[in-house]
Amino acid sequence: QQVIADLGHPVLLGGGPAAVQHAAALMSRYAAAQLLYAGLDERERGPADELPVLAAGALMAAAGGASSDAEAGVYMLQALLLLLSCVKGRPYSAGIRLGLSALYTLMGCPTPAYLQCDALDMKNIQMDTLCGHHLLPALLGFAPSVALQLRTLLWQTLNLYNDHAKDAGETLHKAYQGGTYSKVLEFVAFRERLDAAHTRAVARAEKCMSDIREASQQGTEQTLASLSSACKALPLAELPRLASSSSSSNGSSSNTASCPSHGGLRFNEDLSTRPAWYPPSTSAPALAPACWWQQRSSLPGHSHSRTWWAATSSAEGPAPEAAEFRQARQDAARRRWLLPHLLSAALAPAGPAAADAPSTSGTTATADGLLDQYLAALSPGCRQAGLDQASCTSVLAAAAALQKAAKALQQQQAGSLVQVELLEAGVVLAADCGRAATQALAAAEATQAAATADNGSSWQRSLEEVAVAVEALGALLAALCGALEQALRGATASGSSGAAAATAGLLATLGLSLNLVSVLVSEHLVWILLLQEAWSRVARGGSRKKKGRAAAGTAAAPGGLEDGQAVLQQHATALREAVAAACNSLAAGLEEVVKVAGAEHGQGRAAAALQALQAAVDAASGSGGLWMWDGAQQEQRVAAAKAMAGLMEEQGKVAAKLLEGVQRHRKAAAGAAAGSA
Repeated sequence: QQVIADLGHPVLLGGGPAAVQHAAALMSRYAAAQLLYAGLDERERGPADELPVLAAGALMAAAGGASSDAEAGVYMLQALLLLLSCVKGRPYSAGIRLGLSALYTLMGCPTPAYLQCDALDMKNIQMDTLCGHHLLPALLGFAPSVALQLRTLLWQTLNLYNDHAKDAGETLHKAYQGGTYSKVLEFVAFRERLDAAHTRAVARAEKCMSDIREASQQGTEQTLASLSSACKALPLAELPRLASSSSSSNGSSSNTASCPSHGGLRFNEDLSTRPAWYPPSTSAPALAPACWWQQRSSLPGHSHSRTWWAATSSAEGPAPEAAEFRQARQDAARRRWLLPHLLSAALAPAGPAAADAPSTSGTTATADGLLDQYLAALSPGCRQAGLDQASCTSVLAAAAALQKAAKALQQQQAGSLVQVELLEAGVVLAADCGRAATQALAAAEATQAAATADNGSSWQRSLEEVAVAVEALGALLAALCGALEQALRGATASGSSGAAAATAGLLATLGLSLNLVSVLVSEHLVWILLLQEAWSRVARGGSRKKKGRAAAGTAAAPGGLEDGQAVLQQHATALREAVAAACNSLAAGLEEVVKVAGAEHGQGRAAAALQALQAAVDAASGSGGLWMWDGAQQEQRVAAAKAMAGLMEEQGKVAAKLLEGVQRHRKAAAGAAAGSA
């Protein structure tokens, strides 16, 4: 495997069929080598352990070059069954287990992905070097269905850093007592490296976001309290660290001494453990499965030589791709760190102030300054879609750029990673516009200001910005959820008999849609509903004051402030209606997934899919040697059938959990409508 990685993979000119033939030849050699495994301990490295990994790599290379996601799904399912046929005999093979975990993640099955990593018994420093980029994205990407496992993993990860910080003093003291002063420097450097670990920053932010998601199910007040706690747990004073590069100026950061001891994240991830077909994601961790699907066609092919992440300490290496990876992940961590502060300022304008935290420019960090920092950390996809810091010279300009990007993406036939990233930016922009509008309305009412050219322009201009932001947000949400509904329906549709393999491959493509829906349900729709509730509160407060003034016979509020509050209520109603429509679309698609994965349909479709996959292998290689290679074909055929049924069952469970969230949001939107009325 090392020789092939260094010199380059075989050039498979025949495309997918050639990849299947190559994989079958490797598995034939693996079957022949089984005699050498007699008496070998399961934990010891076997003489042919790399062959299944290389065979799966050949199939995944074919998936990368497939003309459609459905065709790619065929090779992915074949790779899954191949590795599953080997894991029973080699339960401690990291290459097999991590490959299976990655495949399950991409197919929308987080629980099996978790179990594959759990079987490797990752602990201690491996929580930083392995779990942060193998397991955490799998759980974050489908958080509603694996909430307990996610909380456990985050707790274990943070405990690593907390325990080491507690023990560091004692370790240093012993080193001084023993006179091993060189060790003192090493211990200090290691402590600082863990303190600045990228995985630690991500775990801290995601722990807070997990708490907020849980609180959102208990009501608005609990959510606001959780947001306040998150702002304290993620101090803005640490933002400069998330903005600095962890690599040194000469690009050589694999050596501890060449990296800064403060001000910058350290990327301790052991990326060399990732398969050649599973590059490190440049998106936010929760969107890593969707990122792979979106970049599938640009994956390293089987004619490529060693991947950049295969090198030792590649995460902090000098390769341009490594620098791009670091910058993208720093930006993602920065956005995540800022999100609770921006939402808290929007939902509770009189809430915790950030006056004690300097911004990157050295001035006091205000809500406007936080928005600027968020826009500066937008993802590459957002920038390519036209939403970048240069186009966001003002909030109105940013909202207009978002609206333009939303219209450009409305014609997409499937939900995309960029749409979800733009949607989050849209929520942040709408939140900031609403914050400015509610504060301006409150200030004008407090000073009894009339709507003259000077006094009334502030809140009127803010309401104009809210209108543009809400329109863009609603258009993007409608387009995305409509596309996701079609994708979910398409992935569960029955194809013609002539396209049986492609129909089977659609099962794998559910991972993309389920990942995007999970992020929408667990976060974006929650934030939008909270915004509409906050705006409705302002409008209801104005309505009560208007009735009070009428009852007392006093004059109306000056300058049309009551009209401004009514306009804000109209925008809140628009958000509520957008959420209700989005929930209807998502529910329709998810119900189809739950139905097809159910006991009545699931077993039959799983059996048909397996038959189609086997026929495709037989047609390409002339033998069924991918997952039935050891002679016990009946046993392995049963195991493969169970694996396919289990895959569909897990996808059905994920969809059912998401459907619960959608129905909860739909009920909340209906309740908001009744309250508004």
